[in-house]
Amino acid sequence: MWLTEDIGHPALAQHLYALNGFMRASSTWNYFYDLVQRAFPRKGTTLLALPFPENDR
Repeated sequence: MWLTEDIGHPALAQHLYALNGFMRASSTWNYFYDLVQRAFPRKGTTLLALPFPENDR
């Protein structure tokens, strides 16, 4: 097994619980995908859509 008992297994379990929560909260596959990408962006990628309002005045 590649995961350590003290760090790897708990980290994987926490990640899976988070994904399960996103699945329950999502009504569509695209919404689920967007939540996952926002919460767990891949290393070396830019964030998708940041909520910067263009005209706040």
